[in-house]
Amino acid sequence: MQGRKSNEPKLFYQVSLDRFVPQDHIIRKMQDVLDLTYLYTATKPYYAHDGKPSIDPIVLFKLYIIGYFFGIPSERRILKEVQVNLVYRWYLGYDLDEMLPDHSILTKARYRFPEPLFEQCFKHIVCLCKDAGLIDGTFHFIDSTVVKADVAQESFRARLLPVEEYLKEVQVNAEQDYAFNGTVDPEKMGGRI
Repeated sequence: MQGRKSNEPKLFYQVSLDRFVPQDHIIRKMQDVLDLTYLYTATKPYYAHDGKPSIDPIVLFKLYIIGYFFGIPSERRILKEVQVNLVYRWYLGYDLDEMLPDHSILTKARYRFPEPLFEQCFKHIVCLCKDAGLIDGTFHFIDSTVVKADVAQESFRARLLPVEEYLKEVQVNAEQDYAFNGTVDPEKMGGRI
């Protein structure tokens, strides 16, 4: 008998995001190995002592970790990816029904923390990943020559940029996306009624 998938949404779901994260996923390994609680002490002087609580600084740095490890140099795109990727949500500690922070919190964080502190914390996190054996710093380069070969795709690894290059790329993307340079392109203007 031919089956048909019903597309009616359920009223209630009983789901644990943990169930959707494969045991061998790099994010699960990072969660198990990396202790980022030192970030509370490192970033505390840059927060007020009263007022509305901020986004957890560990969440901020985890967002940048996601961007770094998965080659996402745009702060806007990092948050778009987190919105649809259950593994990223799990890593950040956000459930399916929780609103994610706006992408602008990443830009604000880069300006809130002095650049040396931000770079120091980010480099420290990458060093923790190296020490835990999550990354090894080797590169694989492939040219465009078509060659028949019996190669396991799992053996290839993405090239990780040096931390400084990644942070510069994030800054450049942020400036290109959001900075007004004083000129108006009529082709990009909305229609007027």
